[in-house]
Amino acid sequence: MPADVRASMETWGEKTSLTVPLIAGGEAMGIMVLTVSDRERRFTEPELELARTLGEQAAVAIRNALDYERRRREAQRTSALLVATIAINSTPDAGEVAVRGAQAAGQLLGSDRCDLYWSDQDPAAMTLGAAWKPSPAPSRTASGETPSMDHTPTDRRPLERGEVVLERLGDVALDPHTQAEMEHRGEKVRLTVPLVARGEPLGILVFGFEEGEQTAADEELEFAHGVGELVGVALDNARRTARLEAKNAGKATPPGS
Repeated sequence: MPADVRASMETWGEKTSLTVPLIAGGEAMGIMVLTVSDRERRFTEPELELARTLGEQAAVAIRNALDYERRRREAQRTSALLVATIAINSTPDAGEVAVRGAQAAGQLLGSDRCDLYWSDQDPAAMTLGAAWKPSPAPSRTASGETPSMDHTPTDRRPLERGEVVLERLGDVALDPHTQAEMEHRGEKVRLTVPLVARGEPLGILVFGFEEGEQTAADEELEFAHGVGELVGVALDNARRTARLEAKNAGKATPPGS
């Protein structure tokens, strides 16, 4: 018996321990540990077979519960995405789209804040278009604040490669400027998501989370990327509509007027 296992059993006063793998459909779901504290015990083959059967049943139950939870979560997200899509695209004004986009994105990801940076012309010269927090109500920025991209090199990846960037306050390699900003805002996790439309970057969404240091699952990052595409397409449609209206207005202007 390994020394660490013996030490653990002695600490908890266990005389016998039986570990049963939980496997469903060839996938390991965990383990089930049966312990006896009052005496050392030898399990018979029928008892071992019963334990294996119970382990298989428990594994199937766990897998079914996880599948149900995943489907429920997907259904909720699909419904929320539909509502967000309608809200974001119900206005032709790009500024209002930015405000609604930041709000919808923050709510969809459950963040404590969401800042939207974008540019109508060049993403490298993007400005803060909207800043959302659960309270007070979101508002359009009036100052056109420019993000300090030159001091935060990790923020370049969403623009240059279309990547979602996850940063934690405890990361050893965290950029000092980003660390100072996160500490000032009380953020423990920051997620930077590209705004993309027609394969081209328009800007970024920056989500701040005040709780949790855990690593996001791949499906969470994919969902965040999808939210960025949703908002990016809405912004692109709004700016294209504005350009078309401006062009048509120019054509409709009589010569010499």
